[in-house]
Amino acid sequence: MIRGVVTSQREAVIQLSVAGLDLEEVVEAVIDTGFNDFLSLPPALIEALDAFANFDSARSEKVRVAMEPLAEQARNLDDEFTELVEVQPIRARAYVNLIAISQGLERIAYAIENIAEETIYVSEARDVRHPRNTLEVD
Repeated sequence: MIRGVVTSQREAVIQLSVAGLDLEEVVEAVIDTGFNDFLSLPPALIEALDAFANFDSARSEKVRVAMEPLAEQARNLDDEFTELVEVQPIRARAYVNLIAISQGLERIAYAIENIAEETIYVSEARDVRHPRNTLEVD
């Protein structure tokens, strides 16, 4: 495992041992992480969070409806990669990584959908997760 520090200038620094013919020296190296103080979020998550912040159940419903097809696509990819492990076992490691990615994408879609559902519940007191709930008051 490589260990390092983050400097006050927000740079990730590690120590490397550089060896030549008759010389060995330890130098500090800056790891370019590409992080520039801004994180990227999926547009659907931004939309869901903005709808939540504004109690906008109509926008939340649009986000909620859009997430199930994305989750289904991720599940389908998971199934396809699982089948490919059996067909091409020599590439199993790559397919297992792709399975993990597709499962992560499915979880992201469901997390966004859950935020949208909670927004609808908070703004309208309507539980869209269980439309046939007999305890719901009209």
